[in-house]
Amino acid sequence: MENEEKKKLTIDKILTISGDEWCKSNGTRLEDYNCVGVRAYGDIAGIWSGNFHFEIENGPAVGLSKMAPKGTEVIVGFFTTISSIFHEIYFNPRQDRYYSAGTALIPKQK
Repeated sequence: MENEEKKKLTIDKILTISGDEWCKSNGTRLEDYNCVGVRAYGDIAGIWSGNFHFEIENGPAVGLSKMAPKGTEVIVGFFTTISSIFHEIYFNPRQDRYYSAGTALIPKQK
């Protein structure tokens, strides 16, 4: 179990750079990896007193890390969008959602 915890992808391995840029900085080639698209979506915290309150433990990068395939070394090309849905009849009329995506790089077995 302890080894499994160490293997989980952390948010510091979710990057906005391209796969080519990652490989160049890492001394590898893109051909050394299997590339798999990863996406996640969910709710984020709402609006209180006009200030946007973002819960990092439930945020887009964390959501994407939970969707990473087993063996993922890094996710590159990360982006996220946030949208708001307004409801006229509810107590909290605003619902904020995120959509995140990126490319998981999984080292090929040699």
